[in-house]
Amino acid sequence: MKYDQIMDTLGKRIKALRIQSGRKAGDCAKVLGISRAAFYGWEADTQIPGFHSLIRLSEIFGASLDWLMKGKGNPPAIEPFT
Repeated sequence: MKYDQIMDTLGKRIKALRIQSGRKAGDCAKVLGISRAAFYGWEADTQIPGFHSLIRLSEIFGASLDWLMKGKGNPPAIEPFT
């Protein structure tokens, strides 16, 4: 998935970040301290991350909250996280 594609939902942007980082959903969930089901819910847009989780997503993926929430601004340059 490329960032120049239209990603009109938070879930699509989260999924794009995860794929670009080379991680599985379970790995991301573990780093965030949530269940894999909750993470899948975010990607599917059936659940919305809380404020603290959004901040943590922003930190681990190097994405601004503005880009993460609204898709505005420059897309992040993704590097795999640990």
